[in-house]
Formats: sequence, C-alpha cells, structure tokens
Amino acid sequence: MGWKDKKAFPKDMKEVYTAPNKEAAAAALEDFAEKWESKYSYAIKSWRDNWDELTVFFDYPVEIRNLYHQPDRKPQWKGQKIHQKQAVLLMRQ
Repeated sequence: MGWKDKKAFPKDMKEVYTAPNKEAAAAALEDFAEKWESKYSYAIKSWRDNWDELTVFFDYPVEIRNLYHQPDRKPQWKGQKIHQKQAVLLMRQ
C-alpha cells in the first residue's frame, strides 16, 4: 500500500463500519469499493465474503458499538466506566 493510501484507505473504510445501520454500511461499502477495488480488490472481496460476520455488531446499540471501536478510551456509558472487554461481554449477552 502506497503512503498516500495508508491514510485515505482506512479513513474511507471507517465510513463502512461506523455507518448508523447495516443498510447504510452496505451503501458505504459500495462507495468504498468504487474508489478502491481497482487497487485493493482483495480487501473489498474480504468484506463482501465475510459481510455477515463483519456486520453482526449492527445488531447492537450505537453506544456499545462506539465502545468497541474506541479501545483506547474509557468512555462513560450510563454513568459507569466500561472497558472494551466489558463492552464485548455486553454484546454477547
């Protein structure tokens, strides 16, 4: 991956996994693919091949999803500090 792409690619990919719901994520993936598939077809193929597994977190509230995607923070959630491992445990319940 070229230097320019090391910043742009993950920024564009973030639009997929931070979408508000699965349908918006699918649309974001199509936009992402349109821009990057010619260079990084393996990444797009991986997203498409593993879509059901990669998007299961959309079944959970945004608050929990945000905790999962921000492992360096110790965010406040309903007045309690929750670590990433605790968020994962909540997601599995």
